[in-house]
Amino acid sequence: MFEKASSKIVFGYEKIGKLLEKTPALPVIGGPLEAPPPSDASIVWVVDRISNILQRICIQIKNNPNLKRLLVLTTDASEMAALVKSEPYQFLFEHPALKIAVIDPNEPPDLTVYRNIFEPSSWDLKNETSFFYSFRPEFEGQQEWLAQVRSIYFTITALHRDGLGSDFCTEDSFLGFKNGMQNIPLMLKTPDIRNWKGLGKGRPVFLVGAGPSVRSQLEFLRSVQDCAIIIAADTMLKPLARAGISAHLLASMERAPEIIDLLNDTNDHSKSFLVASSVLDPKCFSDFRGPHTIYASGLPFSEWFPFERLRLGSGHSCMGLAMTLATYLESSQVYLMGIDLCWSEEGQSHMSDVPYLQKQFYITQNKKLFENSFVTKNSQGKTVRTNQFWTAFKQQFEFWAKRNPGKIFNLSPSGLSIAGAAPLSLDEVKINSTPFDFHAELSTNISYDRTKNVLRETKLFLEKLDFALPKISQICEQIKSATASEILQILESQSFYFGLLHPILQGSAFNLNGSDKDATEASRKFILKILPQIRDVYLKTRDELKNLLKDQAENKFELY
Repeated sequence: MFEKASSKIVFGYEKIGKLLEKTPALPVIGGPLEAPPPSDASIVWVVDRISNILQRICIQIKNNPNLKRLLVLTTDASEMAALVKSEPYQFLFEHPALKIAVIDPNEPPDLTVYRNIFEPSSWDLKNETSFFYSFRPEFEGQQEWLAQVRSIYFTITALHRDGLGSDFCTEDSFLGFKNGMQNIPLMLKTPDIRNWKGLGKGRPVFLVGAGPSVRSQLEFLRSVQDCAIIIAADTMLKPLARAGISAHLLASMERAPEIIDLLNDTNDHSKSFLVASSVLDPKCFSDFRGPHTIYASGLPFSEWFPFERLRLGSGHSCMGLAMTLATYLESSQVYLMGIDLCWSEEGQSHMSDVPYLQKQFYITQNKKLFENSFVTKNSQGKTVRTNQFWTAFKQQFEFWAKRNPGKIFNLSPSGLSIAGAAPLSLDEVKINSTPFDFHAELSTNISYDRTKNVLRETKLFLEKLDFALPKISQICEQIKSATASEILQILESQSFYFGLLHPILQGSAFNLNGSDKDATEASRKFILKILPQIRDVYLKTRDELKNLLKDQAENKFELY
């Protein structure tokens, strides 16, 4: 009996187990189970006490032949223990559709827990799940909890859908690929940062994000900028400059063209190194008025490139890149500023001076994120809202803090707490007051490849392109009239597919063998459209690199 129940109670069974001996069995409510068969295939039922809806659950289980999932989220562990001990209700735990989670609605939600509860891979992913609820009148916060559960469900299913089989993901991958290819000639002529490893030993570093809490801390940051290392998000370039602060390093890794607005400041930034992913829009580098270095992104298609370049993991955020840089510098202490990971109590997500906050794309995106947000507690115990992306970043910083005990400190007074990063006030930050010129040290230790190495790597890459381009052109012709499954067979039959094309096409390729006919056909058409664009990007890059080598030979042009 208990083994059956434990397989169905997907969260909270450890609480129930302690109550089994103390709790009497739940009494059977008399009366026949008479009701029309419900048509809902997937149901989430949010309740405070399961006994209030037990007969209706029985009806769903017995009378609904189309039922895929019935997930009950309840708050009463004692009552669940009583249900487990009731022999007449054991048939519930034998039904494959039923799953039960015992939740404390007052605890901040853990997205990982909810992801395991909802199991999005086995739920319908078209947002056709029905939400029912039943609460006693005296149960507090019922509407807020229901709204929170709904928003988490839609967030998880959207992430699953977009993350595994999405033409949007393919388009986003293509944009990063196109930018990266366009940046290769520039990357060959710019320095690498491999010699920066360990330059921060014995020195503190401040990682500066754009959370609203950082506004009140700018005066402090200006006072210590000559005695510490400052690594800032690209969003903070202009706000810091207006406050008289020059970040030593600016972290930038987003491929979207909107990032150009963050970096096109007319002021001189000759003391700030832009450390940027190769997937940035090329215009970012031409508009930025300061030194820059391009690192090789950790994206899969970059593995096909033969160029020797330091590869950095960004963790999908510029502050993740900033943390990676701090780790690479081997700084003694890392202070997190403006990494709030939540909307402030006033409803702000970023410091108001960030340039693109008034642009429509940001307003629309932020509104959508807020609609799908959920409630949690900040480090002061106050109620704030966050979203799935920020909680993912939180977990990432907690991982770093665990790996570097006692070295990472959280200076955000109103953001989320970060386990392992001790909270500090500015008054508690103690740093050596001896100034140092860190920009000069960075400039002295910048690394250039020897010309012969760059030439060898460029020629090797051109050989790869010359081999692959005719085959890509042939594939473009072969797939014009092919079915979805035939397209997948044609692609996978090529030896270079998984190294060259799959990292870009994988979002759409996932759907080619899918059961959703509409999604399969949409992805088939999308691949027909985007594969020639991939070919054209490779053609353009090949021509630019050949011209670069020709100029080098004819004009004795040095690559750096």
